Amino acid sequence: GICEDAMAGMLSGLATFGRHVGVGSSYGAFLAPLGHIAARLHAIGAQAKAPRGPWPPFLLVCAHAGLKTGEDGPTHADPQPLQLLQENFPRGTVITLTPWDPAEIWTLLAAALRRRPAVIAPFVTRPNETVLDRAALGLAPVEAAAKGVYLLRAPKGKPDVTVVLQESAVAYAFLEQGLPLLAKDGIDARVYYVASAELFDLLP
Repeated sequence: GICEDAMAGMLSGLATFGRHVGVGSSYGAFLAPLGHIAARLHAIGAQAKAPRGPWPPFLLVCAHAGLKTGEDGPTHADPQPLQLLQENFPRGTVITLTPWDPAEIWTLLAAALRRRPAVIAPFVTRPNETVLDRAALGLAPVEAAAKGVYLLRAPKGKPDVTVVLQESAVAYAFLEQGLPLLAKDGIDARVYYVASAELFDLLP
């Protein structure tokens, strides 16, 4: 395979012409740090050409991301790569996506592409996940993810606690295990999910 930094550089060059969207994928623990320089230079070059955008985007798919990749060892499950890209570039040039539900990726990707950033970086999990029945659980529909931060679960009355989640494994653990325990003890939770910090920041 090709090294992540070389791949990111080639994708940047491909996207710069404005006729293609380069897409590359690797373990998030490696792609985010190794693709960071290419992403940064692509964003700088795009801004130099069109200071306010729109810009020719390329995608760094930070796959196998999150806690459930731990079976490959701590080097693969490192949660810190998101910090290298999330809110770490000039406003609007890079958009990170952190869907918890596999069905959210299309909503988020469409919302990010509409913004025409220089770089889009989805952080997606690896394992097979049960697709939860959002309506039956009283969860917001997948389309709500386009806001970036959204009310995943509204309380039934006055909330006893407010919970903010980000990352797929964390959300699944809370929804499948934590939330039922809270409900059993009569604790009503208001739950927000961070699907994209940048999409939220770009809201009016």
